[in-house]
Amino acid sequence: MRISGLFLLASLVLAAPAAAVVWTATGRDLLEAETPPVLDNVRVDHDGTLRLTDALVTLAELEADAAWRVVAGPGGRWYAGTGSSGRLYTGGREPVLAAELEEGEILALLHDSRAGLIFGLTPGGTVHRLRPDGVAEARLETGEDYVHALLAGPAGEVYVATGPAGRLYRLPPTGPGEVVFTAPRAHIASLAWLEPGRVLLAGTSPDGLIYRLDLGPGRAEVSVLYDTP
Repeated sequence: MRISGLFLLASLVLAAPAAAVVWTATGRDLLEAETPPVLDNVRVDHDGTLRLTDALVTLAELEADAAWRVVAGPGGRWYAGTGSSGRLYTGGREPVLAAELEEGEILALLHDSRAGLIFGLTPGGTVHRLRPDGVAEARLETGEDYVHALLAGPAGEVYVATGPAGRLYRLPPTGPGEVVFTAPRAHIASLAWLEPGRVLLAGTSPDGLIYRLDLGPGRAEVSVLYDTP
């Protein structure tokens, strides 16, 4: 009994495990084509390699010009600070307007288990807390134009980075805030912990300095950690 070569080849192909299809093209040729490809759930690495990415799922379409900050909350909830009507949204499956301050941009937003939901309004430089009853309570009047960043501390305090006068505030869970550092001729644009509760990093603009702040009662001990180009 004779088995044709074609039949044998087909049998081997069907019996073989599925293999990935591989093709190559240079990144430049791919992206500079007359009709560039539409990349869905695909990224192009710096060397031109195509790789699958995580799927993108639209959570919400907000009535806002920009969503400046998005943070995660408990139970799968999320919070979004937007502009230019100072709207704060929250949601799980559907978005809900949690607060509206009529004008301004919410550039800084955080959710912390101790501090709660805190957000800063620009311009105006005010810091608000969203109370459990849904009321946006003003907690700090910085006197600045910008609230760039918020960072929660281990005891429920919140550090507030402002500009253009470069003041860093410490806002306790109750009571007034205090200035712990002023960066000369700069905005304080970013904050991060080097040692939570003890050593704080603050990045500035436009001079591009990274300050190290050793925290204690009252004013911090400050040094320049890095002077960027």
